[in-house]
Amino acid sequence: MKKFLTLFVFGVLTSFAANAQYTETKDITPKGFSGNFELVERVLDNELLALSDLGYVYRSKDFGKTWDVVNTPFDNAWFMSFQEDKQRGYLTGGYNLAFTNDGGYTWENIPLTGIPQNLKIQKAFPKNEDTLFVSVSGKENGMKIYMKSRFAEQWEKVADELYNTLILNLSTIFFPTPSHGYALGRGYYAETLDGGKTWKKKLLDANTIFRGSILLNDGTLLQTYSNGTLPQLEGIKWHNSEMYGLDRLNNMIVGTSDSKMYYSNDEGDSWTTIPFDFSTFIYDISIYNDETFVVVGRNLTSYVTEDGGETWTKYVHEGGDGVNNIYCKNENECFITGKTGRVFSTKDGGETWKIQNLHNEALYEIEFPTNEIGYIVGHQVLIKTIDGGLTWNKYNTKIAMSEYIDFINENIGYMGYSNSMPTISKTTNGGEKWKYVFDDTYDEYKVFGDYYPFSFRNESDGAVCASNVLLCTSDGGNTWHVAYEMPEHTYLKNVLSISDSGWLLYAENTYSKEDQFFFCDNDYNCSLIFSGEHSSSSGELQKINDTTYRYTYDSLDYISIDEGLTWNPVFTGLKGSKYLVDAHHGYSIYGGQIYKASFGIEELQVSVTKRADRTYELMPQFNGETFPVAIYLKDSEGNLTTIVDNIEITNETSITIDIPDDIVPGRYSIYIESQNNQYMSVETEMIEISKKTPVGMIKENVDYRINGKTIYVISNDIQLYTITGVEIPFINGVVELQSGIYILVDGDENTKIIIK
Repeated sequence: MKKFLTLFVFGVLTSFAANAQYTETKDITPKGFSGNFELVERVLDNELLALSDLGYVYRSKDFGKTWDVVNTPFDNAWFMSFQEDKQRGYLTGGYNLAFTNDGGYTWENIPLTGIPQNLKIQKAFPKNEDTLFVSVSGKENGMKIYMKSRFAEQWEKVADELYNTLILNLSTIFFPTPSHGYALGRGYYAETLDGGKTWKKKLLDANTIFRGSILLNDGTLLQTYSNGTLPQLEGIKWHNSEMYGLDRLNNMIVGTSDSKMYYSNDEGDSWTTIPFDFSTFIYDISIYNDETFVVVGRNLTSYVTEDGGETWTKYVHEGGDGVNNIYCKNENECFITGKTGRVFSTKDGGETWKIQNLHNEALYEIEFPTNEIGYIVGHQVLIKTIDGGLTWNKYNTKIAMSEYIDFINENIGYMGYSNSMPTISKTTNGGEKWKYVFDDTYDEYKVFGDYYPFSFRNESDGAVCASNVLLCTSDGGNTWHVAYEMPEHTYLKNVLSISDSGWLLYAENTYSKEDQFFFCDNDYNCSLIFSGEHSSSSGELQKINDTTYRYTYDSLDYISIDEGLTWNPVFTGLKGSKYLVDAHHGYSIYGGQIYKASFGIEELQVSVTKRADRTYELMPQFNGETFPVAIYLKDSEGNLTTIVDNIEITNETSITIDIPDDIVPGRYSIYIESQNNQYMSVETEMIEISKKTPVGMIKENVDYRINGKTIYVISNDIQLYTITGVEIPFINGVVELQSGIYILVDGDENTKIIIK
């Protein structure tokens, strides 16, 4: 019986590309992560709704201690108001208006029939259960008022041209009596005597800003405003103070712009001070009862008292109080430290975030010397993880306001900087114990109040910025010497070690108003490599990997892949404090928001053809001739396995890759990474990598193009010879063949194989 050998030779084509000058920047901030609380409303029996300046609505069920983001019909809400029943309320934003009947759990849009589509809905003011007023603004004639009864089909314009500047909104509309009402704005107010059907405007001092009001039981009004004194209005009693928040149960509390609060139990005739130790900007106040009050203000912060204001507790929602530093292990896994002792982490590139409360004060720099071991430094504290950031342990230190850490490995590291006494300390046991490492030379050049960033390339060699000199050590910080003195008027701001090649310095020339970057070799021969007009966005230095480094000037990052010898400008599209994961991916924190960018410079296209089991041909196309790449297999979890560490690819010249035997069968993509920062890294769709498969039939007198690869057989009875009769042995059923003519012998039958 004839035995058959089959050689599969086929191709599957896929392609992928990166765009020239490509930069994609995404806001990956969690919903409601940052901002300022600007308004708070008590709803239902014991719940609060708050509105932020970024347009999100938040709910608290524990009277201001914790907050959750509320789903609303539109993303950017501007104003929120509720009727006296605390169930029916209104939400405005842009060209939208919505109402709720259940304290904000569900919302329904209100049709705006009768209001021109080019007018934006600013605020909604319910007069009673049946009548609602809205203030609107447009490009012409400024502020207007529209009115609608609940069952009317459309809105009626009742006040026009209240003010001709779009940004000057109404503060409030209120009615002392059903027919007599006021609309208060900046520099004007309007009055109605017919329940709101017509309004008459009266001008005031342009600096008079109305903030809020409470209608008292006797029909008079307690009004808050700033920058001006109102004339006496008939039937209205004013309390003159610059007040920014106002609420009332049986008693009243107001908060002012200087973070003070006052209490009145006689409807505003007399006031006493409420103790409030926090230095913050008070935006609004809510009163639950005579003992429990909630203040909301900047940075999504709420302050709660349950003893009538004698003591207060501060609560912060998410990252609202600010973030400090960012560190990424890879393209998907990042950590951010917060100003309230929190750490925010993601493992899916910002799709979801985890929050860990680690400390009661600010946390600063974070780094991972290994994938599992990481460190965070803060005020008199070092926090360590040994499980990749799942859990953290605190070590108290004596160093106040520590902001910088630099770990050489998992055990040896340096920590330092204090605003009152700049210091550097060293640990050799993973942060359990620290000792100061500085001498008289270090003390001589310290300038109290200055920042002292430092960098270590190994346990012994380090450098620190000291005003206008670079101090260096070669014995782990025990002794220091002046390695380089900066030019006149030039002061160091940061330093970074570049492997074993030298040091990168960032400095500012106060005379020429320039940002300057220097490269120093190991003998501290320093040369200026870049200078430009001083920018607040300059000065970031970072080691991306063993050969790749970056510094930042203005909107550009300058990247070197040859340890600082040459630098290429790259636009990442990121602002603020940036962290580049590699030469094509970065993260930043800016204005309380988190951003992610992918970027490249030149266009790269690659087609992939399967030539045989576990053999693929890559065909690159790009603008240029040759550049180096690394080629990886990437599994479904994002893990990379190196196929080719460094190989030159040439435009429109194919290269063949073999999948190593130790790669288990499964679905992978082929990931190609540029090694010169000129091209965007690219990735194929998933391909199926199978086992080495024995094959069946070879047809006689057919040419097979296998490029010197492997033939598999299913029988050890087959023999293989060269054309001159030399036998080629099979090893475990496998044989490697080069181009040529071969004779396959199966019993008495011979088959000629031609391989090209």
